[in-house]
Amino acid sequence: MITTPQLAAGPIPITAFGQSDFLLGGGAGDVLLLRADGSLGEPVLKLESAIVAIDHSVANGVTVATDGNKILLVRQGSQFALAHGAASPVSTVALSPGGDHLAFSAGDRLWVWVSGDETMPLDDFACAGQPVSIRWNGQSLLACALGADGFSLIDCASRRTDAVAGFPAPVRSVSWSGPANALVASGAFRIAAWVMDTPLLAGKLSSGALE
Repeated sequence: MITTPQLAAGPIPITAFGQSDFLLGGGAGDVLLLRADGSLGEPVLKLESAIVAIDHSVANGVTVATDGNKILLVRQGSQFALAHGAASPVSTVALSPGGDHLAFSAGDRLWVWVSGDETMPLDDFACAGQPVSIRWNGQSLLACALGADGFSLIDCASRRTDAVAGFPAPVRSVSWSGPANALVASGAFRIAAWVMDTPLLAGKLSSGALE
């Protein structure tokens, strides 16, 4: 167990960094390095107010953070502020496994940007609710936990979407299993998994859960 000073009043955004370290989002707008021995490093980047979401790609070293207003991308030592134009506060950010695409949400919409050698908007999607977490599977498929509205799947390549509701409590997290080729979502005392042997978004998600 690692003990750190209190950095914020509520939950602290955290993401893996390097082989054994982490990045933490602080209440003062700092993104701090947390080493494996529990010591804190200097701020990696700083925004104007409390950090609400961060992510880091080990593959290409890109880091992204948001305080709900600005989205700051750090790539090869340079910082870029995304002119995202979202009308609602940004609530989640997620880099693709290769780090060359960024997904983020504001309100009930999700945006996908290119975040590799250049940064530019790629697409945006309407969701059945407000995403509270985003998980990539490969470079084009996204699963979004929607709280009380269940979860949704978005295929960026085909622009197809699907949503699954009916959980007894808000869905706060979703996860992909590569070895099992499955998607897992949780809500209350229920964990449901979908084995993706058939093409995704084929209209069978709502009835294909293994609980």
